[in-house]
Amino acid sequence: MLRKKTTLALCLILSLGLIATPVRAAWLDEYVGAKSEQWVNFETAPTPDMLKGRFYLLDFWTYCCINCIQALPMVKQIQQDFAADITVIGVHSGKFSNERSALPIARAIARYGINYPVFNDDDYTIWKHFDIKGWPSLVLLNPDGEIAWRYFGEAPYDLVKKNVEAALASYKDKAFNKLPLAVKPAYHDKPQSRFYYPSKLIPLGAGDYALSDSGHDRVVILDDQFNITAEYAGFNAPQGLAYDAGNDVLYVADTGHHQIKRITLKDGAIETIAGQGKRGAIFNGQRQDARISNLASPWDITFWLGGLAIANAGTHQLLALDTEDSSLRAIAGNGREFIDDGLYPQNSLSQPSALAAMGDVLYFLDSETSSLRRMDKNGQVTTLIGKGLFDFGAIDGTKDTARMQHPLGLAADVQNNRLFIADSYNQIIRLYDIESGYLQTISGKPSEMEDLSAEGTGLRYHEPNDIVVQQDGSLLIVDTNNHRLVRYNPFSDVVKIYR
Repeated sequence: MLRKKTTLALCLILSLGLIATPVRAAWLDEYVGAKSEQWVNFETAPTPDMLKGRFYLLDFWTYCCINCIQALPMVKQIQQDFAADITVIGVHSGKFSNERSALPIARAIARYGINYPVFNDDDYTIWKHFDIKGWPSLVLLNPDGEIAWRYFGEAPYDLVKKNVEAALASYKDKAFNKLPLAVKPAYHDKPQSRFYYPSKLIPLGAGDYALSDSGHDRVVILDDQFNITAEYAGFNAPQGLAYDAGNDVLYVADTGHHQIKRITLKDGAIETIAGQGKRGAIFNGQRQDARISNLASPWDITFWLGGLAIANAGTHQLLALDTEDSSLRAIAGNGREFIDDGLYPQNSLSQPSALAAMGDVLYFLDSETSSLRRMDKNGQVTTLIGKGLFDFGAIDGTKDTARMQHPLGLAADVQNNRLFIADSYNQIIRLYDIESGYLQTISGKPSEMEDLSAEGTGLRYHEPNDIVVQQDGSLLIVDTNNHRLVRYNPFSDVVKIYR
């Protein structure tokens, strides 16, 4: 996700390492004292002696960014393969205001299993120091504090490995600091819950539900008292779910594996129906075989117009999968991360993360533009709430005034012609009236994270990810970072918690 436009030529020059900007060798010293609290997961605050004279690979990221999430496996692999020689540091320069305090970052570190130091660059000081252009970006520093190489975007492993090896070879006759740093995993205590970073929830009928328990890399079936009655393992941070009641089949967006899978609930058989397990490129509008295609972090799925709609977050597109003939094509999003309305391929999306169908209209949330959008049966995309990549807030109102912050959960209330939205980074639940176009807050409080477990009318959520509307009008809310489900009745303010 680029912060501002960068020419291809500049990117090529930087990625080839032809610009070697010298920086002060003790570039981290100023963050050891006054800003020592900005280190999120050190065992103890680092000292200048601990930090000086090292080979550093700095990973500039923000945890909302799907491109940063997709880059993490590569960064972890580099850390593992070069553990004896280089020190990896994550520099978290948060895009959204929610991402600039310690607790949300710590929970993201735990969720994604990051075991190297992370610095909370909440004021963009380090970002500006190294003239970073967007997320993710890599900077390789030699022990003299000089930039050996840098790259803007998702760097392939082989390219990073090649440049690390070249930098180490150029320094082979010099001594440098190789001592490991004492990292204490952030938010390392497991919650007292059956769930760990749960994400998406759908009803299966007869009081049962399916839940993607993402932190446990599994999908579970829950009864009407939310007891686990079945478990399906082997996924990688699964997200979206869709249920075919006629065939008793559950479809799963296996996000970390970049695949769509199908569970036959009668016998528990699991098969892959789309994706080969690798991060894919931008799709075009032509049909292709889903079984030999590569998806990119599919985040949500739902049935629409006879097929399976897929929010392919990693390429900023919506896809349509025909589950009968296994054909797959793009139906919205030209791959440019923005907020253009219109028909494909003129329209552009920004990390679609939630889907809800109402008749022949598909509503969806574009999380990076904090927007609610719709697509009709002819392919016309229209923005209902939201303005741009850096326009966000917690404001009730209509299209011209209302603001959200990285929403991730969407539920359709067909009977009352309205939508419920998990406004994730605002920690609130919103109601959108389709007829009037008015967005209002109905639960939660957009504030700092001092109290994330208070119950009752002052209920605090932490990055809720999904909502289910029940027949009695109450809501089931997936309170992801609190590792729980919340039943909330907006008419009586009655709350019940399931862990």
